[in-house]
Formats: sequence, structure tokens, C-alpha cells
Amino acid sequence: MGEIGFCSPDVQEIATLDHRQPDRVCVDFGATMCSGIAASTLHRFRHAVLGDDGHRVRVNEPFPMLGEIDEPLRQALGIDVVGLMPRRTMFGYENRDWRPFTLLNATEVEVLAGFLVTEADSGDLLIHPEGDRSAPPSGRMSRGGYYFDAIVRQQPLDESRLDPADNLQEFAPLSDEQVARDTPRRAVGCSVVLLLEDEGKLIEETAYHEPTGRIMPRARRRNTVNPRIWYRRKPF
Repeated sequence: MGEIGFCSPDVQEIATLDHRQPDRVCVDFGATMCSGIAASTLHRFRHAVLGDDGHRVRVNEPFPMLGEIDEPLRQALGIDVVGLMPRRTMFGYENRDWRPFTLLNATEVEVLAGFLVTEADSGDLLIHPEGDRSAPPSGRMSRGGYYFDAIVRQQPLDESRLDPADNLQEFAPLSDEQVARDTPRRAVGCSVVLLLEDEGKLIEETAYHEPTGRIMPRARRRNTVNPRIWYRRKPF
């Protein structure tokens, strides 16, 4: 493994990905959904670190209810990596425009404009795809819960006429427009690596999670259907 001297966070990250020894561990906290933190937990953690009672954590991905690591906290923790959230959330509405919201545990946060929910008779929260309350809900947060579960809306399947394209409605390459929109969004006062997450995720993921971001998803699998059925015409 080659070694490098003291360097900025972006070089640290590149060295790490190149399997070269950086001068210190490159820190990612909140740049991706895999390294994210629940908004209500982040609210308490940020208060412990910065002591700002009036700050509302932003819920930048509603499915797991992840909170956005803002710039003051990023600086305080020495985080090297910043993420760019996709143009649309996992529930299909655009990642823009913030408004106040109170979580079920009374935490005061901000959510995106398309975060439109209704309350079930049980007290559960139901969220609707593409920010459309007239559409059947595609996610449910149990009363006292912290995140949404997908509501299965599987349509009848004709296994003799399966089309892999029906499984790819929300999976697509980054557009030139999105790259142009997102590239200038950099953290102020530090050098960072920007990790892009978008609807174009790993293709094998399509076999396991429901199309929560679509109002009328085309016929596709339930989680119990063997995913290889969908791809048997084309080997992995």
C-alpha cells in the first residue's frame, strides 16, 4: 500500500478508495443512506454537541427518516464526506422546499414540501407517493415508530409475460440537468468529496424493495417472489 502525506479530505477519500494509506481515517457520517442517522436521534446528538435548542433537523430521506448533517455539525465533527441527495425521495416527491413538522415523538423537525401524510384510525402515519394525498398510501409508520415500512401494492402477475423493464420505473442514470444542479452544492469552508445517490441504484435492489415512489406501479414482484424470475431471460 502506498502512503501519502497530510492532505485535504477529498484526497483522503480518493486515497482510501484507491487502497492507499491516508494520513488519517476518512470520516463519512450522513453522506449516504447507509451512513445516515435517524432525525430524532440526530436532534438529540446535535444538541449534545452544539447546544442549539432552536435548530430543526431536516429530514432529507423520509423512508428511514434520516436527518441531514448540517454544516456546523459537520465542521464540529470533522466529517470529510458530503452527500448529494437524489432529485426525488424514495416516496417519489422532489427534494426541495422545507416546512416545519412534528414527529410522533414530539421532535420538531423540517420536512420537504412533498411529505404529505394522513393519520390512520390506529394512529399510524400513512405517506402518499409523489406528494399526492389522493393516491393510495405507499408507506406506513406505526404509532410510536421511527420510520416508514413499505405498503405492498402488488398487482396480479402473469409470470408468462414478465418484463424486466416493469421493475425499473424508478431506476435511471443521472441526467445532465441533475448533475448541473447538484455539482455546485458544496460545503462551505472545507474540502469535501461529493457522493451522489439517485434513483439509479444497484439493479439487484429492484428485486427487494417495493415501488414506494410511484402512484400506479406497473405489475412487479412482492418481496416473497424469487427475484431471479424477473431476470431469467438475461443472466446476472
